[in-house]
Amino acid sequence: MMKPLLVLSSLLILAACGGGSQPQQSQPAPATPVQTEENAAPANPVLSDLGTQGKSLYESNCAACHYLDKKLIGPALQGANSRYEEAWLIKFIKNSQAMIKAGDPLAKQVYEDNNRMVMNSNEHLSDDEIKSILVYIKEAGN
Repeated sequence: MMKPLLVLSSLLILAACGGGSQPQQSQPAPATPVQTEENAAPANPVLSDLGTQGKSLYESNCAACHYLDKKLIGPALQGANSRYEEAWLIKFIKNSQAMIKAGDPLAKQVYEDNNRMVMNSNEHLSDDEIKSILVYIKEAGN
C-alpha cells in the first residue's frame, strides 16, 4: 500500500511543480513572395482559336529559345509581326540558315544581331502552322 501512495504523491508533486503552460512563441508568418516585373506571370490574353493553336505550337517549337517579351537564347518575338513581312517570317522560321547562306540581308542581320546563334530548322511546320504561331505572338503581345 505504501508503494502506490508513494507513486501517487510523486506524481502530484511533479504536476504541481512543473507543467505550467508556457506562453507559446508566435512564429513569423511565411514570407509571401513579392511580385516584381521580372517574375510576374504574363497576363492571360484572350486568344482566338488560331492563336490558341499557335500557342500550343509555340510552346513545343519555340519557347525553349524564345520568350515573347525578352531575349532568351534567341530574340524576343513580340513585335516580330510588325518588323517583318509574314512571307519572310515563314521562310525564316522554316530554314533561317538557308536564307543566310543565300545572302538574304534581313536574315544575315538577325543572325549577326543574335551573336551568330543558329536557329533550328522548322521545316516540319506547315505555313498554316507558322501563321498560327504568328497570330499567337501578335495576340499575346497586346
